[in-house]
Formats: sequence, C-alpha cells, structure tokens
Amino acid sequence: MTPPRNATIDIAKGIGIILVVLGHNWLVAGDKGKLFDLIFSFHLPLFFFIAGLTLRSRDSLRGFVLDKADALLKPYFVVACVYWIVKCLPQVLQGHWTPAAERSLVGIFYGVGSMVWPGPLWFLAHLFVVLVFCAMLMRGAPLERSPRSLALAACALLPLGAFVLAELVPHSPRLFPLVNGVPRGLPASLDLLPLTASFVLFGHLLAPRVQAMRFEPLTVSVAALALAGLMVMSDARTDLNWRIYQRPVVCTMRAALGIYLVLAFSALLQQLPSWRRMLTWVGSGSLFVLMFHGSVQNTAAGLLNRAHAGLLALRAGHFAAFVLGVLLPLLLLELVKRQKLLATLLVPRRSAGAVARSLPGGPTPLGAG
Repeated sequence: MTPPRNATIDIAKGIGIILVVLGHNWLVAGDKGKLFDLIFSFHLPLFFFIAGLTLRSRDSLRGFVLDKADALLKPYFVVACVYWIVKCLPQVLQGHWTPAAERSLVGIFYGVGSMVWPGPLWFLAHLFVVLVFCAMLMRGAPLERSPRSLALAACALLPLGAFVLAELVPHSPRLFPLVNGVPRGLPASLDLLPLTASFVLFGHLLAPRVQAMRFEPLTVSVAALALAGLMVMSDARTDLNWRIYQRPVVCTMRAALGIYLVLAFSALLQQLPSWRRMLTWVGSGSLFVLMFHGSVQNTAAGLLNRAHAGLLALRAGHFAAFVLGVLLPLLLLELVKRQKLLATLLVPRRSAGAVARSLPGGPTPLGAG
C-alpha cells in the first residue's frame, strides 16, 4: 500500500540518527575500526543534505532566522546550560571555580564540540549558522531561480571546505589550537561552513529527485560495491567534529554514496508500514536523540566499567545502551510535549502549539528547513 505522503525524508532522518547513536557506542567507537569509519564517512553529511531538502528561501529572512533560532538555538542553549548547572554549579558555589568549569561555560557560547557538553550539541549551533548562510546566499543571488547557478555555488564551496579541513586546519595551530586533543575550530564551527553549506545546497538542488526516488536494486548494488571498495582501498577518515577530512575526493565520494544508499533504502522502507511508522517516529525525535543519547550511553558505560563484567556481558550491555540511547530520548520527548513549560523551552513554537491543541503532537524534525 502506498503511503499518503512521501516519507523518504522522515525515514532517512530516523536511519541517520540511529547511525549517530551507533557511531558513538562503545561497540563501534571502542576500536574505531572500519564500521566506525563507514558510519562517520556520511552520517553528518547526510543530515546537512537532508536539511537542504526541506530548505525554503521564499519566506522573509527575519522570519526564517527567528524560526531557525527557535528550533535549533533555543534547545541548544537550554540543554547546554542545564548540563553546566548540574555538572559545575555545585562546585562553583563551594568556591571551586575550576578551569574546566570556565572552559565549559565559555564553550556554550563558542559552540564547538571540543568545548560544549554534551558534545553533539555543536551540530545544532552550526546547523543554524549554515542554514542562515544558505538562505542569505540564495536571497542575494538568483540561485533559487537558476539550478545551474545553485550547482556552481555548491561546487565552488565543496573544494574550498575540503581545503580548509585538509590543509588549513592541520597547519594553522594558532588559528586552530588543540582543546582536549581536538582542533578547536572557529565559533559555531564556522570553519566547516563551506563544506557543510555545499551539502545543504546540493540537498536543496536535488530535492525533487529525492521526493521521486525509487529503490532500484541494480543501482543500489553498484553504489554499495563502490562504497565498500572505497572503504577497503583507502584509509581516509571523515570526522567533522574533529576537523578530519582526509583525501577530500575519496571522502566526498563516500559521503555521496552513503547519502544515496540511505535515501534509496528509505524509499524502499516507506512501502512497509511497520518500518515506516517506526523510523518516522525515530526521525521525528532526532533532535532529542541527538541531545541526550550521549548521556544515556556514557552512564551505561560507567556502570558497566564499575561492574567489571566479562566481554560477552560487556557487549550485551553496550548493545542495550545503544537501544536505550535511541528510545529514552524519544520517550522523554513524548513527556516534554505534554508539559507546557518544557515544551516551550525545548520544542519549536509551531510544534508546541500543535501539541497543545492535539496530543500526541507532531514531529520535532532535525534540520527541517
């Protein structure tokens, strides 16, 4: 049975955020092997591409900025400040103003993963910046009316962004000093802007094709083999938070192939009602999963380490932490949507209004334009 609307984008968000949680789980991140490299090669480019799929530039710029600030910056600052209060304020009130407390407080306003806690919050601050940049770019030039101009802009930004990460960041220690062993980056990760903006623009350009996408077994097989070949033949790594984009041509090809495969399987899964319902639910709460999965998995890892469990029990425990890292934030979202104050603080105004009128409420999409 064909669903009443194309759910490919919603399902892709669900798959993408599951990969984010898995990539941060000890089972994958513990040894940083090939599966880790595979996930990191495309999971964040996927979300920037998805953000471009739903990006609209016809509204007023002021309204656009306010909507994005409400959807992305509001939960970013609320969650980051609450974490800082819980972790650092008790020590500060006792007179122990530590460098870590100062650095994490400054990090809230600096907005990079090496300074803010929880680390994945950096994505929200940067996504706001890149969406506003792309909206301004399309308003300042006739890109919206000319797909060719839009493609040229995206193609120009891509090598510029790759150059910044592959050449400028590693060789500019004064501009990009190390913090906890990671290049600090510019405020709100502005050094990533050319690269991530190119993925957003490509998503905007290809939105009609994605909406009409169908699962084609031959094309999917070729893409999967090509991605597997690139993973085997090259040790290039991608980690945007750590400013790693080794061998830009290989990294970009991996990202493009990974994005295509996720979207192709999403087009297939939307035809299966049970999978469609589950993954669209996960995708609708992707913002909450992003913000809170790290706390769930870190807490579980600490408990498992103190328990001195055997290897099999340890792996089972981390798998359970992975499942909980997805499910608990989604359940938290359902609770937040039913509490007016929490919904006001953490849910976009339009979604909060819909929830107030009818429960359960609508989705809280990550990166919706």
